[in-house]
Amino acid sequence: MSLAATTLLLPASDASWRVWKPRATSSAETVESPAEARHVSKPLLIGLPASACRTIGLILPQTDSELLEQIIVTQIERRGFKLEQDAVGRNYR
Repeated sequence: MSLAATTLLLPASDASWRVWKPRATSSAETVESPAEARHVSKPLLIGLPASACRTIGLILPQTDSELLEQIIVTQIERRGFKLEQDAVGRNYR
């Protein structure tokens, strides 16, 4: 995916989102929610502020992916985060 050909959706200072088209020098469009940006060109990259994201530092052994997933899920639950029961296609890498 080339970043030069990607449309960016970034949060604005208010509750809206700014749409940045490829090679644009300024944001030409504002939408109220990310769902309203369906009409823009693909691919769409959504940027989130660090305050809206959670990271957990872990040191993990080299092991098969099934065991690695179990270790990660256990660590997430120990920190009080609730996971969806039917999360299909998890990828923690």
